[in-house]
Amino acid sequence: GLGYCRQGRLRGRICIPIHSPDGGRVVAFAGRWAGDRVPDGIPRYLMPRGFKKSAVLFNLHRVAPAGHLVIVEGYWSVFRLHGLKIPAVALMGTSLSGVQTDLLYQSGARQLTLLLDGDEAGRNATATLLPRLASRFFVRAPTLPDGGSPDDVPEKDLLDEIGRAHV
Repeated sequence: GLGYCRQGRLRGRICIPIHSPDGGRVVAFAGRWAGDRVPDGIPRYLMPRGFKKSAVLFNLHRVAPAGHLVIVEGYWSVFRLHGLKIPAVALMGTSLSGVQTDLLYQSGARQLTLLLDGDEAGRNATATLLPRLASRFFVRAPTLPDGGSPDDVPEKDLLDEIGRAHV
């Protein structure tokens, strides 16, 4: 469902469809700048005006009702884990709302691996989210290397970290 937008607000961006958790209808398109170098003053990601990412989890419609889910920050990490046949959802950032927590629970997941990026924001978010999630789920939170994310960590290291979380 990925595409490239040539016009409008998302011009020059890869368009990523975001689906509702109940039935998978498209509720929005996120736009990611297509190149590695983002022009000054231009955000790397654009969300539609009025869209509340706190009300959905990216990819949940594809992986429910998995009993175990991996939670990551971004789309590319979900794509990477999907390629490895690991059910994953993205927060689309580092915050988790009560609505998103409820969606996880309603999906049937009871075991979570919180695999946020190995940067300051990811580590701080892990420290905040882990106790909140542990009140409703069995949660593991492996630590990625400094600066690493699930979409760029070597496959063997990534699988080792996720595997350790299942022990």
